[in-house]
Amino acid sequence: MQRLPRPAHRRARREALARLETLRGELVRDPPAAADVVTAETDVGPLLLHASDEVMTPIIVSSHAWESGEAAWLRGVLRSGQTVLDVGANVGYFTLLAAQAIGAAGTVVAVEPDAANLRLLRANVWRGGCDNVRIVAAAASDERGLLALRRNAWSRT
Repeated sequence: MQRLPRPAHRRARREALARLETLRGELVRDPPAAADVVTAETDVGPLLLHASDEVMTPIIVSSHAWESGEAAWLRGVLRSGQTVLDVGANVGYFTLLAAQAIGAAGTVVAVEPDAANLRLLRANVWRGGCDNVRIVAAAASDERGLLALRRNAWSRT
């Protein structure tokens, strides 16, 4: 593993702490409502989930994981220092998994357009102390523009 020179290490740590502080500020301005969330213990740490969700929440609450085959594959291919792009990060299960797998030398860019998911994503990243995560509040597309976000009726998030 490559070590950073002391001044670079200190600068990187300051930047990481500043990202967490910015995230905390966003949580203070737009916190998830306690009545709208449940906490589940998972293999990536405790996660806040949408209480009204009928798909992800029951599965994660009962199995303590999400899409275990994909999670196992990611754990097998991710290495320290890599950059990971999590498009459609939702509440952050794979974001946290990747952040833990790649460590402080890596970066996770979590892209999520939905405001309710963003609240939980920010809270989960902050609670997990994942200072190697950058959150982009947007949808991913091959062109610039505004899009209507369509929700699945049974997802309820």
